[in-house]
Amino acid sequence: MTMTGAEGELKQAYFRAATLGAWSFTGDRAGGTFTAHVLATDTFRLEQPGLSVVVPYGTHGALRWPILAMHIANGSLTATVGARE
Repeated sequence: MTMTGAEGELKQAYFRAATLGAWSFTGDRAGGTFTAHVLATDTFRLEQPGLSVVVPYGTHGALRWPILAMHIANGSLTATVGARE
């Protein structure tokens, strides 16, 4: 399955660790790979445990994946994510 979108965030609990632009998820219900353009970051929050990818879904909803591993370089994020929460 592949999903794409125009905006999202990296969250550490309820705090924004990064603001994301265009993104793509490839995987299945068990997890997969999430890539995105990074617009802004909070370095302190990015170093904290418990990061998740959160993207808007529908009118008032959101999809959330826990981050298992990630790499940010040159304005791009590549993350291995677990099962959608």
